[in-house]
Amino acid sequence: MIGGKAFTSWKQLIVSLIFLNVTTGEDIDFPWCIPIDSFEVQNAKIGDTVLFKWDDMIPHNVLIYPSGECDDAAGANFLGPNEDGSYVASHTFTSEDVGTVTFVCGVSGHCDLGQKVLFNVVTEGDVVYSRSNPCDSHNHDAHSHGGQDHEEESEDVHEVRHAPDEDESEDHHEVSHAHDESEDDHANGEEDKNVEESSISTTLAKIIRSMFGY
Repeated sequence: MIGGKAFTSWKQLIVSLIFLNVTTGEDIDFPWCIPIDSFEVQNAKIGDTVLFKWDDMIPHNVLIYPSGECDDAAGANFLGPNEDGSYVASHTFTSEDVGTVTFVCGVSGHCDLGQKVLFNVVTEGDVVYSRSNPCDSHNHDAHSHGGQDHEEESEDVHEVRHAPDEDESEDHHEVSHAHDESEDDHANGEEDKNVEESSISTTLAKIIRSMFGY
């Protein structure tokens, strides 16, 4: 009898270990936002954990809606954000979730704007996980626009940096032009001086001739 109980206990232990191994699932990172396009239907199995993440720009939360409809919150299960203030919420799928599970954002109007996602949950077997998420595209676009802004800013800085050079060139041109004019005025002055000296010399020569009679 004792041997029979021991055998049963070992069987239970082995089954438990096998079940534990089977139910050790994947971690599914899921960016959470109001999507431009609707979320694709996701796949998961018992033991998988979905982790919803968002930033602090727009407030969000995560709830399970058994009805699957935005306007029916009966039996809703609040998942997060976490009490520590971090912008995350998670759920590990169990046997009770086999079938479909709908996650929504309960912030006013967000679900109606498309912030809800449906998970198909299976007991075991190979699962094709969808890595497509419009919130990833949204973040990527934001970074791309930021890069474009950076390029435009760089061009503005480039123009500003070159502006002093152009002003300096114009100032240099004006100084050179003024210098040339000054040289011209100086040359004209010298010419006038030479004409004046020549006229004086001619006048003196005439006076001397008249005094000495030749």
